[in-house]
Amino acid sequence: MKKSVLNLVKHCKSYTVGDLFEALAILEMCDELKKDTTVSAELRILANNIYENVEEAINDGPSGENELKAREYFAQLYQISGAEENLYSQNKHIITVDDGEVLYSFVTETFQHLDDIETDIMNLDKNFDMELLNSVFRAIHTVKGTASFIGLQQITKLSHELETLLDNIRDSRISYSDKVTDVLLEGSDLIIKMVMELKPYAENNKSVTEAFSVELTEYNYSELEKKIKNLLLGCSGNLLTSLEEKCKNLEESLEGLSNPDHRLIIHDFLDNVKGFCKEVDPKTINEKKDHTQYKGMLLGEILVEHGVCRSDVEAALELQNCKLGEILVKQKKIDQPLLDRVLSLQGSQDQTDSTISLRTGSTVVKIDTSKLDELFNIIGEIITAQSMLANSRDLKGLNLPDFSKSANHLMKVTREAQEITMQMRMIPLDSLFTKMQRLIRDLSKKFGKDIDVEVSGQDTEMDRNIIDKIADPLVHIIRNAVDHGIESASERQKNNKPIKGKVELKAGYEGREIWIRIKDDGKGLDSSAIRKKAIALDLIREDEKISDEKLWDFIFEPGFSTSEVISDVSGRGVGMDVVKRNIEKLRGRIDITSEKGKGTEFIIKIPLTLAILEGITVRVGQMIFSIPTEDIVEFINADERQLTSTEFQDVLNVRGDIYPVIKMGEFFGAYKKEKTKSEIDQMLSVIVKSNSKKAALFVDEIIGTRQLVIKTLPAILGDKRGITGCSLMGDGNVSLIVDTNELLSEILL
Repeated sequence: MKKSVLNLVKHCKSYTVGDLFEALAILEMCDELKKDTTVSAELRILANNIYENVEEAINDGPSGENELKAREYFAQLYQISGAEENLYSQNKHIITVDDGEVLYSFVTETFQHLDDIETDIMNLDKNFDMELLNSVFRAIHTVKGTASFIGLQQITKLSHELETLLDNIRDSRISYSDKVTDVLLEGSDLIIKMVMELKPYAENNKSVTEAFSVELTEYNYSELEKKIKNLLLGCSGNLLTSLEEKCKNLEESLEGLSNPDHRLIIHDFLDNVKGFCKEVDPKTINEKKDHTQYKGMLLGEILVEHGVCRSDVEAALELQNCKLGEILVKQKKIDQPLLDRVLSLQGSQDQTDSTISLRTGSTVVKIDTSKLDELFNIIGEIITAQSMLANSRDLKGLNLPDFSKSANHLMKVTREAQEITMQMRMIPLDSLFTKMQRLIRDLSKKFGKDIDVEVSGQDTEMDRNIIDKIADPLVHIIRNAVDHGIESASERQKNNKPIKGKVELKAGYEGREIWIRIKDDGKGLDSSAIRKKAIALDLIREDEKISDEKLWDFIFEPGFSTSEVISDVSGRGVGMDVVKRNIEKLRGRIDITSEKGKGTEFIIKIPLTLAILEGITVRVGQMIFSIPTEDIVEFINADERQLTSTEFQDVLNVRGDIYPVIKMGEFFGAYKKEKTKSEIDQMLSVIVKSNSKKAALFVDEIIGTRQLVIKTLPAILGDKRGITGCSLMGDGNVSLIVDTNELLSEILL
């Protein structure tokens, strides 16, 4: 079997959910393999399938369906290559689930808990905080409790192991360290892997009230258990053993005492202590200690963990005239002994406060994202219908003051509804930034580089659909910063730079855009090396002068790489063209600033949402187009003296600036017959820009400004060049939305 295939197998086996580092290695290997004509067509197709699903899994997150599909293709790869998957044992076991809704709730809530856990762990790694540690402990404890209730023994056992480790840190028996972070992240990844197996069962049976079977993988995580035991060595779990050993050490030192009576008394005391150590069952200590885990928890949560139905607890909360426990006892949902026992576990926390907290929590309603998208689409349809009503041809020329007043009020209300639904789709960037911090941490360990990560603006909110798609470009930029940008410690020291490198990840609002900045303090881009590579690829002539800003754009060319060494994560020139392509799909752009020896900064500029667009509507022949407002520089009513024909295309001279002319009618086939020169001279020009490119679009009429609800093009139209979507106008006509970047790229070679 070819070495490249075996290497791909190796990385697929090492891949765990959320492991961006391994995902990138898989993407690059698949990209090479699917172009390799020396391997079978079956392998090339399989490599393409793996590439597509792993790439989508990066965007989807751990709860995405593409993660499961990727695993299926991994299995096919192992079968074709003759390799056996041995990362974890593949023995299967079957459990019975009594209630599909309970399993579905567990899966969805656990993914949220694990997201929060990863964020808190990454923050703990930077700066230890007891409240963060308690937050991680509570989340893992909740996962353990619900998993135990359902009968998921593997998740219960692993969660308990992690919980024990955290409890010892809380009690100051273990100091928090980098190794603890490694173990917690590895454990969290493995729990995600286990929950991923449950996802299809949960989704397919969420309305099932009868018992059903679930087949699960029997994971062997003995190596992780060893790491946990090594961290626990000498602390609470070995308290009695440690005490016994110290007694023996004291006995050996007693020979130095001159008074034999004193030696005898101390010997007797130590014998009693050792006898006590042998008689006491360590489990009783652990059970006693485990009671502390309930301190600070809400009464309702403890009751649910002890078997009380959650719906009964929530129903009791609605009464609120007396304490929660008393309500449940009166309703005969629990008995008084259970209440007394749970209250003793809860500790000193005030029960009334627990009730208020639980009620506050119940105001948060979880909604399926597909329903949210459907609601947004319906609001968009209402806005379109309102616009069609207000601009109806039947109303033209009529004096209807009351109708106009009502129509304006309807427009105001629908716009407010649209703003609210847009806000519902907006989520903070903190989860995405946490994944990037994790990636930097993993990569810095791999390359042996000490790197600080500075994050700000993680509270900035962005459309959920955009966040899903921005992860992949960020991953590519960050891996290049760590691998190629940040120098080794010895090189930094030689150049009088701090030994510890730094990567900054920032986000903020700029008008109707969000700017994400990725900055490193590494060696910067090498303009001479980039120029040399560009000449070799015939991108520029050897004698051609070009600014550094335009030179940086060459790194986005497919296959462009100045790296002399290909590492597991970068150097093949496969990544940056993907970055640019994916950002442009989001109607965004990317800028680069770099200074040799000081570092590089990438600025990704993305619109707040992909669902709504401010645009200028124009007519070309009988067709209606909308051009994004942010792409428009100015409007020109040019005359024939400004228009010049060249060998390649017409150009327009505007105050000394030369713009290539794009005749929209010819490009999109809007005219039944070709325009005469006099007719062309009478057309209006819209000067547009995209990144460093500018052009003049010739149109027949400028209709006006519109706020457009973007719809995807109907499948029957296929993939239209230079068009990103469409929108229904108030008069019933359809406006095609121009993709300025693609249009200029098509015309301006």
